[in-house]
Order: sequence, then structure tokens, then C-alpha cells
Amino acid sequence: RHSTRKEQTMTRTPIRFAGRAAVAGIALTAMGILAASPVNAAVPALYTYLDGTNPYGYSTMSATTGAVTPLPTLPTNPPDEVVGEELTNGVGTAIGVFSGDPSEFFIYDWNATTGASNAGVPAFVAGAAEGSLVISGLDTRNDGTLITYAEYTTTGGGEFPTTSHHSVIATVNRDTGELLPVIGLDDLYDSDYIVNSLATDPLTGISYVFMEQEGNNLAFWVELDFDTQTFDIPGTFDGAGFESGFFQGADFDASGTLWFIYGNNDREMYELSTLGSPATWATDARTVVADAASNYAPYPLSELALTTAPAPALAETGAEFPVALLALGSVAVIAGVVTVVTVSRKRRAA
Repeated sequence: RHSTRKEQTMTRTPIRFAGRAAVAGIALTAMGILAASPVNAAVPALYTYLDGTNPYGYSTMSATTGAVTPLPTLPTNPPDEVVGEELTNGVGTAIGVFSGDPSEFFIYDWNATTGASNAGVPAFVAGAAEGSLVISGLDTRNDGTLITYAEYTTTGGGEFPTTSHHSVIATVNRDTGELLPVIGLDDLYDSDYIVNSLATDPLTGISYVFMEQEGNNLAFWVELDFDTQTFDIPGTFDGAGFESGFFQGADFDASGTLWFIYGNNDREMYELSTLGSPATWATDARTVVADAASNYAPYPLSELALTTAPAPALAETGAEFPVALLALGSVAVIAGVVTVVTVSRKRRAA
């Protein structure tokens, strides 16, 4: 999306966040559709980011209905879209993008109670060519290290310079904005995999990357090894519900359940979904919790922005705290039919 938010055009950023052209018509409300998942104490609090013109800002998302409610304070220096969001021990971190030529990425602190944020610091990789940086996803490892996925180019070679492309998992310094590459993913990039998000299982400490691949409609994951700075062979989600689609934001809750937003090409819907243990991901069915709002016309939700927190306390009635708030202030998303513009991976690298 190279245009400004005000123009409300459908041209996407070169980051290609939303996925394939099959997701063409999305008519949703922020309340979503109720699924079979019951309200209980095991349901975590979910947070996301509304990137519409009104309202906008950090928000809660119901883990039972998908309803989105903005937090009361508007953020400072709000980005066009949040490409990754985390909440760890009450401390919120987010990475946002300002559309342009080139796009600019900022790292923010945000408050999970009020929604207030700082003005952010520019994200950068030392030595990267100006304007080449692309970021997708944000996660916190069990040791508290923030990580993200980044692409960028470097130029070298003296009299006859050459340009090299880099795809990496990088640590994130939320104070300075520096991204430090730690695991190279160039082999995945060269095989046309597109990294969308990442998440760390709190029960094992293993971090996973969630991907799609140009030329098919399957969803993939890769296990990362930070000790050897390598990655495993990509796995394919072959269970029911993964027939045609792609991952967006993803995060584990404290019990080891993976929460994520999935672009279902067959329904032309984004769906808040869950999965169990990574050990059985290859065959497990995807559990659909609720329909999720879309970040199209008028861009109400950043689908890459999804993070979990421990379950809120329940009142004697058994009502879930976020749901009670949602009954008062849920945001209706304008329904619309849109055309998704798919930007090829090689073009965005250029």
C-alpha cells in the first residue's frame, strides 16, 4: 500500500501481508460469528490493532466471538498498519509500518490497559541499503528476547558493486530499533516461501515460523534452532481446515494452544483459529473460533497483529471480562467487496 490511509485505495504495501487473490470478497462485522468454543477460564485475553481511520489503535479481541474493542487511549504516531504485536509480563511491543516509497517501520511500546503508546523508534539493520527493509511478525522467546522476520539488501564490491538479498530471523532492540540477524532464511526465500508470522511455544521454548509458498494454496511451518542458528525442513498443515489458505498473526497462550488468524480462501474469510501441540500439527484439524475482521475497505484490522495474555478473572456470573466490555463498545466493521492485489515476492524484493 503505497498510498496514504486517507486515500483508501486497495493497493497493498510491498510486504504482501494479506495473501492470495482468492480472498476477494470479505463482508464482516467485528462481532464475528459465534463458534462452538465455550466461554471458560482457559480462554486467554487476545489483543490486536485497529488500523481504520475511526476508530484506530490497540484493541482487545474476544477469544470466543472475535469481536474487537479499542482501548480507550489513542496511540501516539499511529502507523498505517501493525505488522507484529506482543504482550509479555504486561509490557507491550509492536512493529508498525508507514506506507510510502519506501515504507518505513517503527518499533513501539504500548500499554495493554489504556492503549497508550510512545512515538516509536525507527527499525533498522546495520548495513542494510536505505529503503530495503521489510518486516513481518513479532514474537517473544521464553528468555524474553524479542524476534521478528526481516528482509533487506546490502551492496558491496567496490568498483563493480553487487546487491545481495537477505532473509533473516532477527532479534529486536525495542529501545534503539536495531534488528540483529541471527538465523538466515535465504534458502526458504529462494524456494519462494513467504514468511508471515512467528510464535514461541512456552511449554518447550521452541520458536516456529508460519509461511505460505508462491504457486500453491498450502500453509507451512518451520522450527527454528537458536543454538545452531539453523531451521528444520518445512512442515505442511495437512489436517482438515487447511485445504486452501494462509497464516497471518499467531501467538501461543500459556497452555501451549496456538491462536492465529487464518485466511480461508474457500470461504473468502479471515478466521480466528486455534491448534494444539506442534507435535501433531501435520494432521490436526484447525479449530475455527470465529470470523475475524478484515484489514480491507476501510482497513479496520491489522491481521498480523495478534497476541495473547493470561485469562482474565471471571465474575460470579461466569461472564468473560472482554465480552462484557464488547457488549458496550464493539466495533462494527464496514462490509465490502474488494479485490486483493497480490504482489509477487520477486517484485517486492526489487
